[in-house]
This record gives sequence, structure tokens and C-alpha cells, in this order.
Amino acid sequence: MNQVAVVHISLKNNHHIKNILGDIILIVNDNLDIIAEYNYTAYGLYSINNLSNSNTIDYEFVEYNPFTYRSYYHNHESNLYYLINRYYSPDIEMFITPDSFNYLDPSTLYGLDLYTYCGNNPIMYVDRDGHAFISALLISMGIAMLIGGTIAGVSAYKSGESDWIWLSISLVGSFLERQLGLLLH
Repeated sequence: MNQVAVVHISLKNNHHIKNILGDIILIVNDNLDIIAEYNYTAYGLYSINNLSNSNTIDYEFVEYNPFTYRSYYHNHESNLYYLINRYYSPDIEMFITPDSFNYLDPSTLYGLDLYTYCGNNPIMYVDRDGHAFISALLISMGIAMLIGGTIAGVSAYKSGESDWIWLSISLVGSFLERQLGLLLH
């Protein structure tokens, strides 16, 4: 995944902690001290909390952090998010340029609106590149299957079982993780 994990600034590392949708919710230092906490609306407007213990360098970094909502690149001057293929405005809750005509879908409610962000439902859907959104439920299910398959495989290994079902569960979990990774790119 082409997403930021650690940002090195002023001889310190700042770590981004994300939620399941990719929103940066905390920035912590190497000592796990909270530098900042981000709160978001469904469409990506955000506020920054917990800056009282931060020094000037941390404050500037947090204030102008380019990775926030869904880990998209945020341009602070225009207040637009860059989603690889086009820009999204959290102020108007839609893209500022239309999608390709190839994405028209008259059979769905928002299938004719080429400016719509996540089918007007950013709580249930995620749009990684500005073209097609996927269900957050699919992401959650994939992660749950991966964790469940791994736990079952480790448990079977530790108990000495050689039943192929446990191996199958682990392989299915790994496969789903890979497919989920492909969807999110």
C-alpha cells in the first residue's frame, strides 16, 4: 500500500495511527506520547485535539500534516484531497472534476452523478483512487478472515493437529488479505 507510516522531522519520528478506513486518528512520537488527535466528519472535514503538550515543531507538523482523512494527500491551500486520479473537496462533499463516462451506472441511485464521492455514503464505502468505491464491510470481513485464519492455523499447529482444514483456513485468510490489498491500491 502506498501510504505513509512514519514521518521523520526535526530528528524525531512521528508515527501515524490509523483506523480501519485509513483515517489518521493519532500522531505519536517514539515514546508513544500523543502529539495530536484528529476527529473527522463523515466527508473529511477534521479538527485537531490534544496539542497542549506539543512544542512548536510538533504543532507545525500536525497543523500542516498532508496525510489525514483516509490517508489521502491533503493540500492545505486549496483544502482538497488528492485521490490519485482526481481531487475531492470535503467542503462540498464531492469531487471537483467528473469521473470517466465508463463509470456511469444508471441502475444505481448515484450512478449518473460523476462527481459523487463514495456513492454519497463515506461511512460504508472507501474510495482509494477516485474512480470506484468499495465497501468498508468488505475490508472488515477480509481483516476478520485473515485474523481468524491465522489464529486457527497457529492453534492447530500448537496442538499438533495435522488436519488439512486448518491449513486451508490459513491459506484462504492469506489469499483474502492479498485480494484486499489489491482492491485498496
